[in-house]
Amino acid sequence: MTDSHKFALSKIEMNIGGIGIYCFDFSTSMTSYGTKQQILNGRFGFDNIELAEGDNYVEIGAHNGALAFYTARKFPKANIHVFECNPFMIAAINYGIVANGFTNIKCYPFGLSTYNGNCDFGISFDNTGGSSMLIHDGHHIKDQKVKVFDFETILSTFEYIKYLKIDIEGEEFKIFDSLISKDSKFFDRVSTLNLEIHDLIYPDFDLDRSGIKEYLSTYENLNVIYQD
Repeated sequence: MTDSHKFALSKIEMNIGGIGIYCFDFSTSMTSYGTKQQILNGRFGFDNIELAEGDNYVEIGAHNGALAFYTARKFPKANIHVFECNPFMIAAINYGIVANGFTNIKCYPFGLSTYNGNCDFGISFDNTGGSSMLIHDGHHIKDQKVKVFDFETILSTFEYIKYLKIDIEGEEFKIFDSLISKDSKFFDRVSTLNLEIHDLIYPDFDLDRSGIKEYLSTYENLNVIYQD
């Protein structure tokens, strides 16, 4: 499954509700088209949210940047910040930034967790969006070394985040466990949180979302959009 053709990134042209973007992914993966459909289905709430000049949009687990590219095009005066640790997708994001001519996107080539260091990362070629730190049989590469830094330390460098998107394939449980144990008030600096929780996707890992939802419910001014 690791033949050389698997490593070639293909350019994809998309029109998403009248907004045109280019992105890059492996030809074997349909993840980008799933992202397009989620946008068209209104799963990110952009019809009810305005990202004005200087507003920070932050995406953790940016995959190939397709969502961020759409956001950057829709809100060209916003500051778009994307975090991704998959080395293939980091390349895809950087290719996309150049191909689209974006000047309002910054890519941070590392993941976020609860510590600073290195970890093994599993990569899928069939579903690149399913690559993760929770390594399983669906990954074709199971020992890719990636860099991670502490979620709260890094994101606390932003005074205010208008829109925070988290889709990190199960690593969110480790992050929220840490925030809850510290009684962190981190989300006081966030206006809208778009969160995908992966307990149903990874049932073998015995993950439970109830603690996350209870913790987030304590923030009266936080708009939470759950991707499930």
